[in-house]
Amino acid sequence: MNILIRFACIALAVSFTLAAEPHRQPKAKGEAAPPARVPDGVKAHRDLAYVSGGHARQKLDLYVPEKAGVPLPLIIWIHGGGWAAGSKDGCPTLRQGFIKRGYALASIGYRLSGDAIFPAQIEDCKAAIRWLRAHAKQYNLNPDRFGVWGSSAGGHLVALLGTSGGVRDFDVGAHLDVPSRVQAVCDYFGPTDLLQMDAQKAPNAPFKHDSANSPESRLVGGPVQENKAKATRANPITHVTPDDPPFLIVHGNADPLVPIQQSQLLFEALKKAGVSVRFHTIKNAGHGQGFSGRHIDEMVNSFFDRYLKGTTAPAVAAEQTESEASAAPQSTRTNTETSQRGPRFTWEQVRAREGVGEDGRVPREKFKGPPPIFDRLDRNHDGVLSKEDFDNATPARPTPPAKTSEPAPASTVTSALQPCGIFVCRGPSATPERDVNYPFVDGWLVRPGWDRVEPREGQFDWSFIENEIALAKRLGKKITLSVLGGPQTPAWVYEAGAPGFDYTMPAGRQGKARIPLLWDEVYLKKWTALIQALGRRFNGEPMVVLVHITGATGNGLEMQLPFMPQDREQWRKAGYATDKAAAAWKRIVDAFAAAFPDKPLDIDVHPVLGSDDVAIAVAAHGSQKLGKRFGIFGGWLSGKNAEQDHHHAGMLAIAAKYGPQGFAAFQMVASQTSNRSNPKFANLFAAGGLQAAFEQGFSWNARYFEIWETDAANAALHPMLNEWAARLRKP
Repeated sequence: MNILIRFACIALAVSFTLAAEPHRQPKAKGEAAPPARVPDGVKAHRDLAYVSGGHARQKLDLYVPEKAGVPLPLIIWIHGGGWAAGSKDGCPTLRQGFIKRGYALASIGYRLSGDAIFPAQIEDCKAAIRWLRAHAKQYNLNPDRFGVWGSSAGGHLVALLGTSGGVRDFDVGAHLDVPSRVQAVCDYFGPTDLLQMDAQKAPNAPFKHDSANSPESRLVGGPVQENKAKATRANPITHVTPDDPPFLIVHGNADPLVPIQQSQLLFEALKKAGVSVRFHTIKNAGHGQGFSGRHIDEMVNSFFDRYLKGTTAPAVAAEQTESEASAAPQSTRTNTETSQRGPRFTWEQVRAREGVGEDGRVPREKFKGPPPIFDRLDRNHDGVLSKEDFDNATPARPTPPAKTSEPAPASTVTSALQPCGIFVCRGPSATPERDVNYPFVDGWLVRPGWDRVEPREGQFDWSFIENEIALAKRLGKKITLSVLGGPQTPAWVYEAGAPGFDYTMPAGRQGKARIPLLWDEVYLKKWTALIQALGRRFNGEPMVVLVHITGATGNGLEMQLPFMPQDREQWRKAGYATDKAAAAWKRIVDAFAAAFPDKPLDIDVHPVLGSDDVAIAVAAHGSQKLGKRFGIFGGWLSGKNAEQDHHHAGMLAIAAKYGPQGFAAFQMVASQTSNRSNPKFANLFAAGGLQAAFEQGFSWNARYFEIWETDAANAALHPMLNEWAARLRKP
């Protein structure tokens, strides 16, 4: 299997896990992978609309030999991506030599789950097949010899095409006088029964298929177990009949994303119906990893030759075979281990494929492979592939910077460890593309609650974070990561013995709330265990450029505790002391430092019960321990000085001292757009508003700023924000 098909398999694995955030209207250009390179002697017909006046994704690419005699059998590729990402443009089958062997090839785009829920996806695939049949004569295709091939979510769709040939409910639109049946199905690790995936999932499965944010739930428009009728309709095994076409099913038995039992279910259903089917297991292979090798290529070639050309002997009705994986599956390693073992491809391979000279450079926007592969190959994260990225098989971990006791000058130049740019500050809900897709926005803050990512002890649901990362990859943005552990602490922590502190949120918030006692040992053990799991999962994720250190606080990222008069008395009774709080925060800082050895970390400094002592002690500890990769974060930047803002006067001094030693990062105190009309908040900013706040933070070596989404959407602020974005991106 050549480099292009291997690129595609890895990308399918990544994108199925990281299902992209739904979006309203995809761009016809710009978000997709670069078009596949067309071999000599092949004519490409790109972006053929199979639905007249339809959606931007209802298009297909068709590749035919420039010279052909008889009408050709057609192999149709359907991309994966968790039904929420991916593109027709890559067409990995184009590099497999099928054109030279007498085939035509097509690659279908279809509406994603963010565009429309099921059955839109299968309706589009069937519409594309009917369009191709209706235009078979024009493109010299044999309408009686159509085969389909897909991986992951694409595997699901090709399997459903195979079993639903007689299901007319899925045929809508034009060309209803021609059938949407196919004559051969090659299904690579596609889901076949959405309702059983959670029960079958592997111990190392990265998310729960039954969760509301899973790819399967997004496909059917709600949690699959609450939408059983819709899920059943989407299952290929539901529609199996004896007249289904022959199937080749290929699955790795170490797949952490789609359990191999899904393919076993389909095999048994087809076998029972008397359909010709071969189920091939690749031992120790993951979700697309370990599938390369001549044996697999020859098996696929023989399958299509047998049923689309009739050149080999018919297969037996049903058989199961197996082989060993061509390489150890990536899914058995942590993200950190993956990033440390170095690129799998050589510079010579990439250089030849990209068409650059020996000393050439390949920028991200010109890379012809999928974006996740670029991120993995770009070892130095400079946005360009060059020989430097491939010189050593194992990248070295960055050398920790020397500790310093003296502040660096305020003009400190940004380093590779310093986060830079304008990020959008968002709440714990899923991010709409419209809130962040601006030229001046470099990324956004992702901050789910602890109860969302660990609803039960030791059972982690990373799907929300991974969906946000998938959207960021598609938009070319980055992510700042945090998990809120105050009022969002799950109930099982208290059930395990952690004492709680009950209080009333300030006016306009959510009423009654509870947080753990920051210094409690039960809480600290549970919280640091989550931090370790979070690091194992995301320390090696290149899209995460900053991690906010968080703990048991009364208000989001801020270090502060509930501070009303009744709260202060309750804290006294609970045994609060400055040294206890500072020691707990230092322990949390140390846990984040160990879990994220390759990421810059920052912590919000805030008065705690009216005193700056905790913030001062924690800032000094973080700076000494982490050096240049430790930052002071302030969720209160306003442009005001200490005389104008007495409440944050101590915080201003901490930022001014430690920002130049490491870095400073800020969140605007409020939205300038939303609060100017509110007398209560009209004076939160200094004169000059956001502009004054940017200037203030910049003077403390801040190159990272979080603005609120309402300001990002305010067109009147865009000229100023574009100017600051350009300034912050300068080296």
